[in-house]
Amino acid sequence: MDENCAEHLCKRRVCMCGVYSLHRFPAAPEKCREWEIALNRKNFKPSKLARVCSVHFIDGKPTALNPCPMLKLGYAKKVTRGRRPILRTLQPKAASVQIMDSQGSCLQLNILAIKLDHLR
Repeated sequence: MDENCAEHLCKRRVCMCGVYSLHRFPAAPEKCREWEIALNRKNFKPSKLARVCSVHFIDGKPTALNPCPMLKLGYAKKVTRGRRPILRTLQPKAASVQIMDSQGSCLQLNILAIKLDHLR
C-alpha cells in the first residue's frame, strides 16, 4: 500500500519514526470539500487512500479549532479584496439671487440646492 501526502509538493510517505503522521480525508462531504479547497489541486478527488500529513495542520492534526490543512501548502493564499462600496453623498450648494422689488430696493435670497453625486 503506497500512502503519500495529498499536497502536490509534499513528498512525505508513511513514517514509522513518529516525526509526522498521515491523516485521512474526512468522511463528511462538506468537510472533505473544505480540505480539497485548502489543498488547491486541480482535478483532484481524494480516494480512500488519500492522506494529508501532519506538517500541514496548525495543531499537527485536524482539531475542532483548526480542522483544515493550512500550513506549507505550496502556494500563497490568494487574498481577494471585497468590492469597493458605492458612496452616495449629498452635497449642498449655496447660491444667492438678487431680486428688485417694485419700489427699487434690492432683496437678496439665499438658495440652498442639493446635488446628488454618484461615484462610479
